Amino acid sequence: MTKNILSSILLGLLSILAVACGDAGAGAFNEDLDPSEVLTGDQGGAEEAGANLEDEKDDETGNDDGPDGRDEDGDDEGQDDRDEDEDVGDEDEVPVVVVGPACGDGNLDASEMCDDGNDDDADGCSSSCEIEAQGDIAIGVLIDSLSSTEPPAEGSCSGTIDLLVGVKGIAGSGRCILDGTSNTLDYVLNVDLEPSGKVTGEIEVILNGGSHILDVEGSLEDSVLYFEFNGVTLVNQTIRALWTGEQKAALD
Repeated sequence: MTKNILSSILLGLLSILAVACGDAGAGAFNEDLDPSEVLTGDQGGAEEAGANLEDEKDDETGNDDGPDGRDEDGDDEGQDDRDEDEDVGDEDEVPVVVVGPACGDGNLDASEMCDDGNDDDADGCSSSCEIEAQGDIAIGVLIDSLSSTEPPAEGSCSGTIDLLVGVKGIAGSGRCILDGTSNTLDYVLNVDLEPSGKVTGEIEVILNGGSHILDVEGSLEDSVLYFEFNGVTLVNQTIRALWTGEQKAALD
């Protein structure tokens, strides 16, 4: 009796072990697996497991980037971070503005003859910081005919000349009428001003439409501009003109 009971228990244990071994073998070997999938590694279970692992990592880091490094909206998140850093850097930068000497600021600089604190003209100091002045000018001329023995005709005129006196040069212009005639003389001055105050250059005198260029020499001393000019020019092939002149202006 006892022997039969032991035999029944033993048979039951063997049956349980057989069933357990059969289940384990089924889990270890997949009869439906394609052999080519073993070589290529294209196993659905492994891919699914890997995908699940990546999803878990993304959940932990809060990164929803796709496989190409872009987020769900298709934007490059790394580029956005760089752009934000660059924007912050731009906001931190403060532009440096260098303000140098300027005409009209009220300060007399080395490149200015005057600075009255504005950019107006006709107030004694021009918008380019040159002294505006008016001088007195006198011009004399002898008209000599080379084909005649008659004495030269003499003419003269006096008038004013408007001047712009800069650090390196002086310009001016004006008009006068020859005494006793209706003839006009127009004149245009363009001379250099050296640091020593020496004045050299030319003055153009226009008589009845004809241009005559004369040499100028003078000086600017103690705010007084003075120069003289002279020369011999041809009116036409047989008539010449002998010129003399002077100009004086106070630049106070």
